[in-house]
Amino acid sequence: MWKELLENVRTCAPRIHCITNYVSMNDCANILLACGASPIMAMDEAETAQITAACDGLTINIGTLSRTVIPAMLSSGRRANELGIPVVLDPVGAGASDFRTKSALLLLQEIHFTAIRGNASELRALAAALRGTDEQRMHTLVRPESDGANVCAAFAQKETADGGDYACGMVGAIHSSGVDVGASDRVTEENLDQWITFVKDFSRRTKAVVALTGAIDIVADAHSAFIIRNGHPMMSRVTGTGCQLSVLLAAFLAANGSKDSRADTASGTAGDMRADAAREYADGMHTNAARECADGMHTNAARECADGRHTNAAKKCVDDMHTAAMSGDSKNLQAAAAAVCAMGVCGEKAQKRLTALDGNATYRNYLIDAVSHLSPEDLEQEANYEMR
Repeated sequence: MWKELLENVRTCAPRIHCITNYVSMNDCANILLACGASPIMAMDEAETAQITAACDGLTINIGTLSRTVIPAMLSSGRRANELGIPVVLDPVGAGASDFRTKSALLLLQEIHFTAIRGNASELRALAAALRGTDEQRMHTLVRPESDGANVCAAFAQKETADGGDYACGMVGAIHSSGVDVGASDRVTEENLDQWITFVKDFSRRTKAVVALTGAIDIVADAHSAFIIRNGHPMMSRVTGTGCQLSVLLAAFLAANGSKDSRADTASGTAGDMRADAAREYADGMHTNAARECADGMHTNAARECADGRHTNAAKKCVDDMHTAAMSGDSKNLQAAAAAVCAMGVCGEKAQKRLTALDGNATYRNYLIDAVSHLSPEDLEQEANYEMR
């Protein structure tokens, strides 16, 4: 599977519009060229929608956010949605400031993202902000105009009016300390199950494939998760490896993913995981556990159902869910997981080239070189993953 996905990127050579941060812009362009894609960077609202329309994918990265670039992001994202072009959000540093987090929420409200990639702290901050933002507040957001606007203005006015502490709409939001993952948010083997549940729930709420990246990567839709154990700690010592992965995600999605980006499609996630079929299993078994399996579509719950009742119907439900996740019905999930595997495999290859005199600057170059030389066969053989 991974082999074909990388081959498609090289064959299709998708053009990716990157609205990304100034720190990693050059490396993002080079990583796209290395994988066989074509980068273009446009940041001004006067041209961003037009540039997006001529591209195959779009990445929106808030790493060096300003009020002037938000309208450009919105314009490009809306145009991409109109044309069915995949859009990736990289919420760099979400939770570090009210402005940054609220801007990310505005983008989530106005644009349907095919995929969202971030570290655990960034995604947890966004999830907390979403929980604290009810439907009424979302619809009272001030839309930034061409000359820029304070996206928190509506909430500041409400806070003043009724004495509440909405923190720009983020009731109970968790603030990160910057762009790096917080120590308490690290994904480990011990807390892996909890993070898998979190990522699936975040995908369900955003209708996007979600890639939580770190020492252990989790790439999931609302129903299935790839657990990926490729990569090397040296990747965290190079600025912008996450940003590079986000544009790589866009390239893989453009070459392999679903072209339908409507907000009600659940981002191509296994055709809603054959919910009707699962409900038929539930009706046949006449058990509450099976109905929970159908309604929640949780693979773990289905396995418990199968193990507890030892019924062929429940086992078939589990098998069909796994098959659907690996089939063409879940193209976006597969494409995102392939990109994460590819970046991790290349991180390992780059580290093996280092000598005693080499450091993170050399590693950065070796990483881009590894992407350039990555063969479909190497990706197929070296991808280290499981599904849950």
